[in-house]
Amino acid sequence: MPPLIGFFIENSVANSAPIFLSALAFAYIGGPFIKNLGANKYYRSGAYTIIGVVAGMWSYSSLSIPERSIETLEAITLSIGMLIYSSMFIIPVVLFKNRDK
Repeated sequence: MPPLIGFFIENSVANSAPIFLSALAFAYIGGPFIKNLGANKYYRSGAYTIIGVVAGMWSYSSLSIPERSIETLEAITLSIGMLIYSSMFIIPVVLFKNRDK
């Protein structure tokens, strides 16, 4: 496995709890407000995914590497990896939960 893909997977999986817990909390607290604003299920799933990525980046920078600051290229690669990882789980859940009945 190439080192970059290994870096994506390792840090995304290691920060799964903050990603999914923050997305879940935001979905239950902020979801009704976003729905009242007129956002459809695609925009809401994108918002939950972005909230998860932000929480994962915070977790990585404060818990995984507390003694140094995060570099720009490292932040970009982590953001992309966490975005892909969280999108694989959050978007299908939101779309399945809000399917037409």
